[in-house]
Amino acid sequence: MKRTFHPAKTTPALFLDRDGVINLDKINTHKVADCEFLPGIFKLVKAAKNRGLKVVVVTNQSGIGRNIFTEEDYLTFRSYIHGEFKRRGCALDGEYYCPYHVEALGKYRLDSPLRKPKPGMLLKAAEELNIDLKRSMLIGDHLTDLKAAESAGVPLRLLVNGRTVSSALQLLTQRFKVLPR
Repeated sequence: MKRTFHPAKTTPALFLDRDGVINLDKINTHKVADCEFLPGIFKLVKAAKNRGLKVVVVTNQSGIGRNIFTEEDYLTFRSYIHGEFKRRGCALDGEYYCPYHVEALGKYRLDSPLRKPKPGMLLKAAEELNIDLKRSMLIGDHLTDLKAAESAGVPLRLLVNGRTVSSALQLLTQRFKVLPR
């Protein structure tokens, strides 16, 4: 059953790339034992949730398509990350990933509209989760992240250095007000 998009009921979102924003990017990170969360990421997500933003991960995962790790490995790692956010009281609202790449193998060899820098994952999230892209924010660690957000109409885009998200917290708290309880 397809959800109906209701523009009047849309909410802003904080879109996060995964590797280099949520966790330290160790190149094709897919094992729970290798997961190191970036300093400040849980505080950032809590601040976003307190301001009424949905928090959605949008991540290219060509390691699946290039047979570096399996989709099952990815889903296990994703489940761990989501569990850690939930355990800390700041559950993520969704995650979209793209396993496709023009140099991938088999069914994953595809120039997909979902793969950043194309905006497909953000557009899909907006439709499925009733997100107002024009009132949203994206944090990424590559220019492809920012390009995808720009193409999707996300006005607030921040490039972080892959080591900390403290600058993102400052920007978020300046731009979005805490919701009354």
